[in-house]
Amino acid sequence: CHILLPQYPMEPTPSKLAVKGARKAALFLMSLGKEEAAKVMSHLDDKMIEEVILEMSKIRSVSKIEKEAILNEFKDTVFQ
Repeated sequence: CHILLPQYPMEPTPSKLAVKGARKAALFLMSLGKEEAAKVMSHLDDKMIEEVILEMSKIRSVSKIEKEAILNEFKDTVFQ
């Protein structure tokens, strides 16, 4: 006798997220505090700010997995 369990999509692990461009920047900025995000945005050009703000407006929330993945990638990039 076999018991069949329902198949639920597994939440991606931080290493499996493939987020790019303005969406990645938006997720990163949303993972920071307001003051830190404002400091980062002050270094972006107007076109990038528009793209990032547009992406931010599309994001309802940032999951713990997404936040962890984005911050880990940033940390890995900075401390290479």
